[in-house]
Amino acid sequence: PNTPMKVAFLTNIVSPYRRPVFQHLANTSGWDLRVVVNAKTEFDREWSGACEGVEVAQPKSWAIKRTRYSKGPVACAQVVEFHLPVGLWGELSKFQPDVVITHELGPRSWIAAQWARWHKKPLVVWSYQSRASSCVGGRVRRHVRTSIFKTASAVVGMGVQAREVLENSGVHASHIIDAPNATDLDMV
Repeated sequence: PNTPMKVAFLTNIVSPYRRPVFQHLANTSGWDLRVVVNAKTEFDREWSGACEGVEVAQPKSWAIKRTRYSKGPVACAQVVEFHLPVGLWGELSKFQPDVVITHELGPRSWIAAQWARWHKKPLVVWSYQSRASSCVGGRVRRHVRTSIFKTASAVVGMGVQAREVLENSGVHASHIIDAPNATDLDMV
């Protein structure tokens, strides 16, 4: 008998605008999808994090509020929650996914990359890279991002600028999947 492919999709929270994506993926024939989140919601959101029809797991994670400063071409300061998903390795080991998809390039993705490498599973990184975001952080952050990209079987970017930044970060052009943001016109 054919067993479904286990897919772990790692993200910070289930936001309302991603709910339809997760629900569509959960209904994909031959997939057993589990969305793994750092938190039900963020401190500055009023979202519930519920996602009907989708298995959502929330392993133990530590959250620290901090102000992030960008001095690059677009200077700004933003209060964010820094999540350290201390239970992620255990969650992945319990689920044993055939493929791991991870969103963004922080601790969650670094842990996922190490887990995927250790278990010889493909890693897909869904990244919102832009010229401004590539300027944020120092040498350590660049090294972490580079190590995540080296582990990835594929990197999903959003458009020409993302492709440019990803290629400049060492991602081979053939590993980049262009997937611009879209709107479901039936919902409008």
